[in-house]
Amino acid sequence: MASFGAVTKGWAVYITLNQYSTDEEGEIFITPDMMSENEIDGNVRYLVSEIEKAGNQAKRKLAKANEKIKKDGLFPRK
Repeated sequence: MASFGAVTKGWAVYITLNQYSTDEEGEIFITPDMMSENEIDGNVRYLVSEIEKAGNQAKRKLAKANEKIKKDGLFPRK
């Protein structure tokens, strides 16, 4: 299964893909093999949940970066 995170680089925040699998051709997979609609629905729900967690993490990191920018007297960001 895929997992996501968030990193800060400079003044920007990025959502990252931290875990995935590949096949012999290098194709990236973010789910295990699925053979039913229920498996597809379950995996989609899981991925949405993980992306939402990464989005919340990114927002926390952005708020922290903005606090530092404000403290250091740099231009304000929204």
